Amino acid sequence: MRPLLVAAVFVGLSVPALAADVPPQGARPLSEITTSIEARDDFVSFVSIEYKDDVYKIRYRTRGGDERNIVVDPLSGTEKKKD
Repeated sequence: MRPLLVAAVFVGLSVPALAADVPPQGARPLSEITTSIEARDDFVSFVSIEYKDDVYKIRYRTRGGDERNIVVDPLSGTEKKKD
């Protein structure tokens, strides 16, 4: 019985951490954001898409074989300028 209780506590503590990395209420659908990137002249394929630090971090491959990294605001769907 004790191992089950310990496992339940660990699962319960990890759920809030997992839920924290989701886009905010009112965010644009990811499909809308990816469609706008797919429309770029140089787009070939997505390499990775990650929601982290309150932004989408998107990496895609270009026709020239390069990879581009962009950061997109989830609420507006616009690319953020790099600092």
